[in-house]
Amino acid sequence: MLQVWDSGIGIPEGRIPEVFEEFRQIDNPHRDRSRGLGLGLAIVRRLCSLLGLPLSLRSRLGRGTLVSVLLPHATSPSNAVAASSPPPIWQMQGRVVLLIDDERDVLQATALLLGQWGCAVLTADSGAQALALLRREGLVPDVILSDLRLRDDETGIDAIAAVRAVLRQPVPAVLLTGDTAPERIRLARESGYRLLHKPLQPARLRAALQRAMAGIPVNSGAASPS
Repeated sequence: MLQVWDSGIGIPEGRIPEVFEEFRQIDNPHRDRSRGLGLGLAIVRRLCSLLGLPLSLRSRLGRGTLVSVLLPHATSPSNAVAASSPPPIWQMQGRVVLLIDDERDVLQATALLLGQWGCAVLTADSGAQALALLRREGLVPDVILSDLRLRDDETGIDAIAAVRAVLRQPVPAVLLTGDTAPERIRLARESGYRLLHKPLQPARLRAALQRAMAGIPVNSGAASPS
């Protein structure tokens, strides 16, 4: 268990959900940026969601606030050699994943999760950076995982198309989105790629990547291989 305590003024119980919103500071209604951006707990919540870690917050007015993250138990160094290695996750060990996302924290958290599954992860924040990276490394990814909306009006669909064109291969791909706008959701679905909504559930992400690499049609109801 990782815990962070403070001895501040506390948060009213009915307003606790607000502190996890982006650019929201309860005691800073005029948004004085010298007091921070109000992104800390929003980022923590997103990272915990990506990694599947339970997050909780307790607060008492006039006493302070406690934020807790429940971490998985790790094997102690003394037992590490004797412990047997866990079996690799099906079709993920050693797979090369090209990850494209222009939000640095999400990019890092998702890369960490993929790394825990044994994937080799190439990270980029745009289609252009992804192409430069692939040329430098001389690699062909097994699957592309891209955010739908990138900076400068680029979409993940554009980035995937650019990578496929340069590699001259129909590399499997999965799209991620935090958008709820109907036109963007429609655009993503019409692309023919699998679409996952943020915040991500690790099991759903793994299943989508497995299905994409196995060539299972998007609308297929077949179970993921195991």
